[in-house]
Amino acid sequence: IDYQSPGKREKIIDQMLASEEFVRHMTTVYSVMLMERRSNDAGWLAFLKASIEQNKPWPEMVAEILANDGSDAKNRGPVNFFTARNVEPNLLTRETGRLFFGMDIQCAQCHNHPTIDDYLQEDYYGIYAFLSRTYQFQPDKKKPAQLADKPEGDAKFKSVFTGYEGETKPKLPGEAEVAEPIFVKGQEYKVKPDPKKKEIKPVPHYSRRLKFAEVVKPGTNKAFRNNFANRLWAHMMGRGIVHPVDLHHSDNPPSHPELLDMLGDEVAAMKFDLRGFLKQIALTKAYQRSVSLSDQLVNSVPAMKTRLAQLQAEQKTLSEKHEATTTQLSPADEKLTAAKKELAPLAAEFKKASDALAAALKAHEPNAKALAEAQKKRDEKKPFAAPLADAAAKALAAAKLLPNEKELAAAAAKFDAASKKVAAELAVLEKAVADQGAKAKTTGDALIAAQKGLRTIQPKHDAVAKKVADARQQSSEVNRAERVAYVAEKVGSRQIKSVESMIAYAEVVTTHEAVQVALNGQAKATATLQATRNKAASDATTAKQTFDAAKKNSDTATNQLASTKQLLANKGPANAALTEADKSVASVIAKLSNDPQLKQAAAVIKARLQTLSADVDGLKKTMSDQESAVKATAAQMVTASQQLATANSALAAADKQLAPALKARDESAAKLSKSQESLDQSYEELTKFWSNQFVMRPLEHLTAEQLCWSLMVISGLPKRQLVASEAEINKKTPLKDEEKKDPAKVAARKKQIADAAYAKLNANVGAFVKLFSANAGQPQHEFFATFDQALFFANAGTVRSWMSPNGDNLAGRLAKLDNSKDFADELYLGVLTRRPTTDEVADVTAYLASRGKERAAATQELIWALVTSTEFRFNH
Repeated sequence: IDYQSPGKREKIIDQMLASEEFVRHMTTVYSVMLMERRSNDAGWLAFLKASIEQNKPWPEMVAEILANDGSDAKNRGPVNFFTARNVEPNLLTRETGRLFFGMDIQCAQCHNHPTIDDYLQEDYYGIYAFLSRTYQFQPDKKKPAQLADKPEGDAKFKSVFTGYEGETKPKLPGEAEVAEPIFVKGQEYKVKPDPKKKEIKPVPHYSRRLKFAEVVKPGTNKAFRNNFANRLWAHMMGRGIVHPVDLHHSDNPPSHPELLDMLGDEVAAMKFDLRGFLKQIALTKAYQRSVSLSDQLVNSVPAMKTRLAQLQAEQKTLSEKHEATTTQLSPADEKLTAAKKELAPLAAEFKKASDALAAALKAHEPNAKALAEAQKKRDEKKPFAAPLADAAAKALAAAKLLPNEKELAAAAAKFDAASKKVAAELAVLEKAVADQGAKAKTTGDALIAAQKGLRTIQPKHDAVAKKVADARQQSSEVNRAERVAYVAEKVGSRQIKSVESMIAYAEVVTTHEAVQVALNGQAKATATLQATRNKAASDATTAKQTFDAAKKNSDTATNQLASTKQLLANKGPANAALTEADKSVASVIAKLSNDPQLKQAAAVIKARLQTLSADVDGLKKTMSDQESAVKATAAQMVTASQQLATANSALAAADKQLAPALKARDESAAKLSKSQESLDQSYEELTKFWSNQFVMRPLEHLTAEQLCWSLMVISGLPKRQLVASEAEINKKTPLKDEEKKDPAKVAARKKQIADAAYAKLNANVGAFVKLFSANAGQPQHEFFATFDQALFFANAGTVRSWMSPNGDNLAGRLAKLDNSKDFADELYLGVLTRRPTTDEVADVTAYLASRGKERAAATQELIWALVTSTEFRFNH
């Protein structure tokens, strides 16, 4: 990350493409793509690995897969493509269509595809014809199966919907039928089938499967090129220019048709150089784009509106062009239909003549063969007949001149007997020749007549057949032009929709921001009003408390005054009576001063009067003070009441102002919530469009293998296994000193160690494939999450054990770091290959601090949290 160099990216890409890890990874990618986990055969994987190591061109690889029959024990790997599918022709038709041409034409087996106009029954059987004659040859079930081919088997079809019947020879998508040789009946095989020797595999002179390999190998078919380029693009980008990658058709056009055609042409020009092509993709700006939208979209709205107007004008032209091409479809189809109708009786007559010729040939061949054999025997005998007859005649003549020479006569007789025997045999042979000649003439004449009949009809048939071919070619060109115009119109419509989505999103963002600004202003104003209201409420509460206290004081003072008045009222009469009594007693005592008892009694009255008078005086003083207090507290209560009224008025005024402000704020909050929903919906729509258009990077999940290997790298397991494998191999078979000086042997040993370590490490992949991959035979590119996956990460000991400190693995390195910033950097670089944000550093620091002395456990938990994060499973 810190390495600074203008050519940094390209250097790193070159290093990765040259690595053994690249070979292993692409071996898995190719196997999963081509087999969809149906087979993990060692020979198949070895074939793929060797092909990638050699950077073998894709057409050559495919041709080897199609051509390999499994008969070579040292090179059986490619045949697994067929045997893993039980050599079932319909399944193979679908799979070769999908994987090699990007066309899932399964639904065109019994009729034209019901939802995809481009996929015709004829297209299905064009590929089927290449494969339908191939079957699995395995007379000995203990030995591996091979492929064998039949010389016959037509690709006829009938629509279950329309009843239309047709027949096609092998043909690649978008191309004409393949020209095929014609063999005389009985001469189709190089190695004929022998019912008595079932272990001998029949071999025809011509194999459609091998022809399939032959026509694919040049890599010139457009669908084949574009499919390969599209699949590699999808491998790098997370989705294809056509997506799904096996549904190339005009209703699912490429996101960028010109780009796909350019890439298809470019990969062909590069001779299907896998490394070179992947490098070019990795260097593109599209590959380096973010998965997030730009913050500057709003600023580009004016330009986008201008662009939208341009696109809409262009779309009108595209629609007109498509409409114009559509009008040409019916005339072309009618012309083809008329030509087919004209050909039908001629084809029947031609077939009748061909069948008659085949029958005549079949009838004539044994007679011609028998005649040839009879002539051969006669011709072999005939050269001896005349010389032998001449010799016999002369010998008899000589013997007649020498009648007494019995020995000579016997010799002459032998010559005569031999001559007669040969003459008799020759007569038989001549008769056989004559008889067979007569038969051969009869069948030969019939053959000549049949040939004449075929020659008579063939020019007419061929002329009309050419007319059909020309009409079919014209119809194909018209249909192709219509499909091209349709795709252009559809792509244009999609571009308009994309720009409209961008403008709509930007406008929603603007609206959302305006609502947010308004809400922020209202929230601020509401907060101010709320603060004013809170102060008014506090003031009212204080005023109420003051009023309540003043009232309480007033009530207390009033009650105390009333109590004092009551006491005074109770003591006043007694005091007045005692005063009067005291005056009378004083008058009496003055007159009767000598009466001690009266004096004593007068003193008691006097004393009580004094006490009572003092109490009354005290009560009067208290009452006076209390009357002052009552007046004072009453005044305080009036003041407090006024203050309370003022505070309540202020509170009511504040409430009156706050209520509409709160309502306005809540309404804006509701608008913001609704605006957020619109924003989320618009964001989702735009990101979907732009991900599909590669304006931004699509999300891409790790495959099961990538997930497992990524976790093992974090754990440090590969390094430890390399060390262990090196020690084991070097101990078992150490290099000699002179071998250590040989670069080739050192490199071979290094590869041996790496292969051994990889084999042991790859044993861990199986559990991940079981949990994180689709079932065998199903597409493997879709992401899915299950409860079992969650349980595996949460409870399985495998992942957690890998997160434990061990040597120089991530957990081990983190254990040595005390600084939380350094810790966070190492953590995020080790798991997500990026540095943490400021907030993430703060989160890590806080979490470590919260765990105190449990730092080791906290470290493993942080690693586990990142490896189970969405970012790790996707574009990390």
